Amino acid sequence: MNALTQTAAEEMAENLTLSYSGFINHRLIMEGCKHEYIWSKINPAVDSSVLNDAVLNMYSHFWYDAPASRLATHYAKGGAPVYLYSFDHISENFDHDSTFHSYLFLLLSPE
Repeated sequence: MNALTQTAAEEMAENLTLSYSGFINHRLIMEGCKHEYIWSKINPAVDSSVLNDAVLNMYSHFWYDAPASRLATHYAKGGAPVYLYSFDHISENFDHDSTFHSYLFLLLSPE
């Protein structure tokens, strides 16, 4: 993966936030995303992969974490029991050190 430039990362944040119709204040959310995931990560002394990882985190938080949190809040307000699980085990069977999350969708499906 090639290193992202600040401009390209900012455009990605703009496209992500401006295209979502569920937001009321697109500009504020867009600026917040840029600050959290881009501007706070830019440091010439740091490896260029830091910005790549930050943008990946932005997409992950936008499309998975935030909707899951909203859904859990909705269920909790309705009186349903809601649980938070953290799947952080790092398997020694993979070539890289990270958690494996694709199986979580099986756990989230209704019974």
